[in-house]
Amino acid sequence: MPCFLRHGAKSGVVCLNLINFFNLINFLILLSLYFCLLSCTKMKIRTANRSDAETIISFQQNMAMETEGMHLNGSIISVGVYAVFDDPSKGKYYVAEDNGKIVASLMITYEWSDWRNSNIWWFQSVYVLPEARRGGIFRQMYDYIKEEALKQGIPGLRLYVEKDNIRAQQTYEAMGMNGDHYRFYEWFS
Repeated sequence: MPCFLRHGAKSGVVCLNLINFFNLINFLILLSLYFCLLSCTKMKIRTANRSDAETIISFQQNMAMETEGMHLNGSIISVGVYAVFDDPSKGKYYVAEDNGKIVASLMITYEWSDWRNSNIWWFQSVYVLPEARRGGIFRQMYDYIKEEALKQGIPGLRLYVEKDNIRAQQTYEAMGMNGDHYRFYEWFS
């Protein structure tokens, strides 16, 4: 039988014929497709509801600690999150689910633009669980929100990012957003 691939070894010679070689290649391709389906599945992105509030509150507390070393008062953040569900003019939460588990959330708030005679949507309170990061979840959420915005005639999306969060800035730039036009200033008591 003719050999396609020959390897020398101390115990002898291993010979794979052409048919076995192609069977091995097909097996590896199918195996890689299987693992891609397991890990590359699209998240379910949906509008959040009140039953998601406790998860969102937890995410916001984690984000404040991770990004600013700040402990958020649980009673204040709870009232703040529930206020969005009680008054849709304040904003709207979205979540990403992986196999029924919420792995990310964000809030959209509205800024009136007299120049455009329309609202601009702001991304706020973006949080992805650490074990789910760098997997394209925010990109999927962004694409979902952008599609919703286009359907509703929203002319633009904005977000702000903590100035030292370079990884997040790179993510936003890779998605076609830029921070070239405005600087952000704030005052809080």
